[in-house]
Amino acid sequence: DERTRAREHVNREFEARQSAYSHRDSVWEEYGRIRDYNNSRIESLKYEADAEHRAMQDCFEQASNAYQYGDKSEAPYYSQQGHEHKDRRDELNAEISELAREVKQAKANAEARKKASEARRAKENKGEK
Repeated sequence: DERTRAREHVNREFEARQSAYSHRDSVWEEYGRIRDYNNSRIESLKYEADAEHRAMQDCFEQASNAYQYGDKSEAPYYSQQGHEHKDRRDELNAEISELAREVKQAKANAEARKKASEARRAKENKGEK
């Protein structure tokens, strides 16, 4: 009877530990999924933002040249185009920042859960439950 209770206790402890490991793995898998998706999206957005920045620079340069060389009616058009590219670039950079923040938050959550799990396991090992 005592051996049966001891075996049941060991089995419960084993199942609890397996459950904790499974939970920990799922937390890190979720972080990895967010990181991989967001990093891929960030790279794509950076490329697009760089293209918008170059287009903005070109438009402002064309506006400046148009004004400087006497085609003052064209300058506002190019200037407006430049501002549109700037706004689009800024939107892309804001999205990049948000995606990076999500990755950082997912990592912080995973690390916090890991520390909590380690603290709980240390208490269990000391028999404090």
